[in-house]
Order: sequence, then C-alpha cells, then structure tokens
Amino acid sequence: PDKYRDFLEDLSRAIRIAVEGEAPVVPPPTDNYRMVTTQAQFDWLISKLSQAKVIAVDLETRSKNFLADEIICAGFSWKRETAASLDWNLIRNSKSNRRKLKEVLETIPGSYQNGSFDVPFLWTQGIEPRYSFDPEIAHWLLDERQGGHSLEAMATQYYRATDYKGKFRRKWGLGRYIADEELFGRLFAAIPLDDMMLYNATDADYTYRLTIDLAKECRAQNLLKLHKLLLRATLIFGELKRDGMLVDQKYLVKLETKFTRQIEK
Repeated sequence: PDKYRDFLEDLSRAIRIAVEGEAPVVPPPTDNYRMVTTQAQFDWLISKLSQAKVIAVDLETRSKNFLADEIICAGFSWKRETAASLDWNLIRNSKSNRRKLKEVLETIPGSYQNGSFDVPFLWTQGIEPRYSFDPEIAHWLLDERQGGHSLEAMATQYYRATDYKGKFRRKWGLGRYIADEELFGRLFAAIPLDDMMLYNATDADYTYRLTIDLAKECRAQNLLKLHKLLLRATLIFGELKRDGMLVDQKYLVKLETKFTRQIEK
C-alpha cells in the first residue's frame, strides 16, 4: 500500500510519455552551468549571489570529517536551471574572497540539502550561514515514507532527471558501497576538478528548484512552521557534533562502579 501513490504517478507519467510526447528523462542543463576558477569569475559570482532572494548551496568535500578535512568546491544556484561551482582554492588562498562569500552566505537565506552535513563544514571556515530551508526535511514532511528523500531521488521524481549521480559515481569507481571512509575519501578526492565541479553545479541546480517547489507545497499544507522547528533541531545536532557535550566524569565513574557490581552479582 505504501507504494500506491508511486504506482499512480508511474501510470500517469507513462500516459504523458505515450500520448502527449513527454520526454521520459530530462538531462541537466549543463550548458547553463559556470565553473568559477578565476578572480574575475569569482567577482561575477558574488555579484549574482548578492542580488538573489535565496541561494541553494551544495559542498563537495574530501570526507565527512568537517573538523579535519577540506572543501573541494561549492555549488551555488540562484535561478532555475542555472548554477555555478566555485573552486574552493579561491577562498582558501584569499582573505578578501572569504570575507565576501561570508557576507553573502550570512545575509542571503540559504537552502542546503541535508544541511546537517554542509553547514558544519562552513562553520569550520568561520562562516555562520543563514540556513533557512532544507529540501530533505521538507520532503519528509510531505511524504513520511522511508526512502526517496535523497537529492537524486527527488530530482527524478520532480524533474525526470537522468541518473547523473549514479553515472558520475560509476565513472570514477564509486558505484559500489565503500564502508572504509578513508578509502572513499581518497578515491573521491582523486576525481578531476572539472568533473567534480560539473557534478557539484548539477546538485546545486536541483537543490534550488526543489527549494522553490517544496516550499510552495509546504506552504499549501501549512507545514512551514514545522519545517522551521526541524531546521532548528538539525542545527542543534550540528552544534553537538562540532562542540561535543559536557560529561560529569565523577558521576560516570560512580555509575560504572555501581553497574559493574550489579553485572558481577
């Protein structure tokens, strides 16, 4: 029964393809994406982002360890089917560029797919982003079933996206699940920057589209207040990962002694 709505949507889509000539899949508009690798391109990007009402942001990093590892590139979208990927070296090597990006991300409302991953990486860069929307949280509110909340799944559902993420991962030997995070990080970091940035920009484009469309659906169902509450909870978990928590060591030792006696008894 949980799959019934998907079954109806598949039938509806099949009819649109067969009768109305709708394309089964729609590739991402990669010709509209910009790769930002020079100072002039960075200045252009900042001017675009400064004028935006909302910015979709997506980071590619060497691993999940935001306390120790680096950002490779950052994707931004401010308009449908438009995106840019920024070589993070332009931020790493320039205090002025870092200050300009910090000002934009802390001023303009930002949307982050699964922001609990991206936002802590920005914290370590001295940036406190204005984290205002998360498509994954919004999609959970609209559809509480397990699965289907990843960016690629939502891009397929809403925009008939090709399997761009799977194709990218298979191309670079990441098609299988790799439990060893250190190995995965080395393989991921070895991907040529051009390919990485194109993939990054695609993610940012779909994140922006989902931001606009899912916010509209949440507003229609009066879910935006709940979304805001869950967003705050996500930030608290991020702060916990960053800061850890205080532990009463004396009480912990007392409990350990007590439970050890009980176990032995």
